[in-house]
Amino acid sequence: MTTTSPDPASISYQPTLDDHVAVSTLLGCASLNLWRILIARAILYVVIGGGLVLLFDKISEPPFATIYTIAMTGAFIWSGVNVFRLPGKIQNNFQRQLAAKKNIGFAVPTTVTLHSGYLEIASTLERTQIAWDVIEGIKRSDGFLLFAYGLANIFIPERAFANEEACVAFLKTAQALHQDVLSRPGDLTISRWPSQQQQQ
Repeated sequence: MTTTSPDPASISYQPTLDDHVAVSTLLGCASLNLWRILIARAILYVVIGGGLVLLFDKISEPPFATIYTIAMTGAFIWSGVNVFRLPGKIQNNFQRQLAAKKNIGFAVPTTVTLHSGYLEIASTLERTQIAWDVIEGIKRSDGFLLFAYGLANIFIPERAFANEEACVAFLKTAQALHQDVLSRPGDLTISRWPSQQQQQ
């Protein structure tokens, strides 16, 4: 169940295990670029294999080319299977963490609010404020809005929004606030948090 607050720059939602699996798979595959690795391996195997075949094929029984082809076919099938098993491995990892009561914060209701100086993510267990200066990228991909900073990512499932227009409006607001900060040099010694600014 998801709800949208009266503030158009705030969205509340209930993340699920499937959400975390989907985002982790999306980001993991993007960073590892598994298909590029497989292609690079294929080229390497062909180059090395071609040389080995030329050296040993005539003196091997059965022919070395046959042995090499069978071995590499098996290796590629195994690599392909591992690619498709990645979501299941990630899901199992999350389930083990939940069973051990680790990172239980990702399974609780969450609210993301966009402020002029920072983004705030709050749940029933924690509250974090992140200055726009350190947000590295904001994008929409595979059913999620993604906010990247450092080694972490904040995600909002698109289903959290009432409709497509609400999702686009939230994304554009976030991108505008982010771009506004990036377009002008900032004094990193000045606090972004309103409560602290008022105390100074």
